[in-house]
Amino acid sequence: MKKPAAGKKSAKELWGEEQFILADRYMEQRKFKKAFQILLTTVDSGSMVCFMGLGYYYDVGLGCKRDRQKALYWYKRAVRRGSSSAAINIGITYRNQRKRYLALYWFKKSLAMGDGDALLELGKLMLNAYGDKTQAKHYFRATIKRKTCITEFSQEEAAEYLAKL
Repeated sequence: MKKPAAGKKSAKELWGEEQFILADRYMEQRKFKKAFQILLTTVDSGSMVCFMGLGYYYDVGLGCKRDRQKALYWYKRAVRRGSSSAAINIGITYRNQRKRYLALYWFKKSLAMGDGDALLELGKLMLNAYGDKTQAKHYFRATIKRKTCITEFSQEEAAEYLAKL
């Protein structure tokens, strides 16, 4: 999960982010229900990271029953607060549901928000959902060349895909 953009935050948002850190500590201790409950108490804070966290917990079923609709709800709230990572997660959810047009939309939205990791996801979508090796190669090369707003892991994974094509 990426950190929110720097800027002026309300006391509620700061409190929400402090609660997220606390929930993260419980998650590291594998106390998922406790972490989930803490995140639920933060919904009024408006904290992007808490919305993103709730989306993730619902998405994979940590400390709660897995619920993709609730995951999408919280991810979308995080996107409205500026989370490009949440947009990628929405795209992945739709890709897994074989809703490739919606996945494409959300990956492109994340890329437009400045998230270079979306390039890798676009490449995987082009390759696996559309069967377009040319477009996939384009996105994988762009992932490798990207210098900012991208993880090293994404660049390595793109290189692995490119080597196989």
